[in-house]
Amino acid sequence: MRMAHINPSFDPATFYGGPTVTGLALVRALAAAGAEVRVLTTNANGPTETLDVPTDREFERDGFRIAYGSRIAAESASPYVLRSLPELVRWADVVHLTAVYNFTTFPTLAAARAFGKPVIWTPRGAHLRWDGARRSQAKGVWDAAIRRTAPKRFAVHVTSEREREAAEERVGARAVVIPNGVVVPDRVDRRADPGGPLRLAFLGRIDPIKGLDRLVDAVARLALPARRNWVLRIAGSGEAEHTADIRARVPPKLQQQVEWLGQIAGAAVDALFADTDLYVQPSHSENFGMSIAEALAHAVPVIASHGTPWERLESERAGWWVPNDVESLRAAIVRAEGMDLEAHGDRGRAWMRREFAWPSVAERFLALARELR
Repeated sequence: MRMAHINPSFDPATFYGGPTVTGLALVRALAAAGAEVRVLTTNANGPTETLDVPTDREFERDGFRIAYGSRIAAESASPYVLRSLPELVRWADVVHLTAVYNFTTFPTLAAARAFGKPVIWTPRGAHLRWDGARRSQAKGVWDAAIRRTAPKRFAVHVTSEREREAAEERVGARAVVIPNGVVVPDRVDRRADPGGPLRLAFLGRIDPIKGLDRLVDAVARLALPARRNWVLRIAGSGEAEHTADIRARVPPKLQQQVEWLGQIAGAAVDALFADTDLYVQPSHSENFGMSIAEALAHAVPVIASHGTPWERLESERAGWWVPNDVESLRAAIVRAEGMDLEAHGDRGRAWMRREFAWPSVAERFLALARELR
């Protein structure tokens, strides 16, 4: 099976959070399962930064081939990518396109249609809407154009039932639910601190959709019966104006209890989870929520909002699924603090190992590819 993966950004990009993590992991898993994989992407790492990688040529990496095109203007506008698309699509048995409202979308769909190649399209939650969504009308026009451009053999890859409903409504194509996988470490380093503050964490983009304003307001109202205090560690980056707004919400007397870690990756993520009692994801909308799966894989229990597709946290007894209003978040943290968090974390880790290991996810993805082919 020859698979072409067209993605506007790719590892080692960190600005885009979970999508670049899962993009690399999926490609590695597919290559390990026997697929011949080539990746075409750009050197974009956010609106202005670029990666320090070889550009405008293909090379071998981790069992697959990859080419980073030089970005010249918008986040993924690259002449090299445009020039390389026809040959790559012609070579492939199946084309995997990631992202929606992006420079690479229409050229990839048009090339697949011209060469009669099937497409699996991963929108990464772009079809989900929430009250604060931007440019909804323009996105509707874009979606209509996609319906006219897509090839006949076409499926949308989504990671939750909620995203499946949104994608089928907006694109009019069949959507197939295949969750993201997660790497479950062989062992986790849990740094217990029973006499210390309750250690809360958030990991992801600092963006209005993530609901960090609700979380900051919730912890500002915390009163914990069983502990003296709390600390909230926020790891991630985003637009300067919104980041400043979130920082300003922290009352002066609580500034020392909120730690801003900036963008982290690799061992720093492992260290964050090792030093966390409870992970909180208060998003207005998530198609998956990769950091939730990562926290669970590290045996950290989770409080996730109803904007995420993690209602099974409750039935698996690995965390709490709550509305993302301030009072619900505050009450959930207080409730969780009085329970056996270690046991919740162990159950979450077992759940990730049982259902979200990357080899099984890759097999489901390959089954869809074979069906389309």
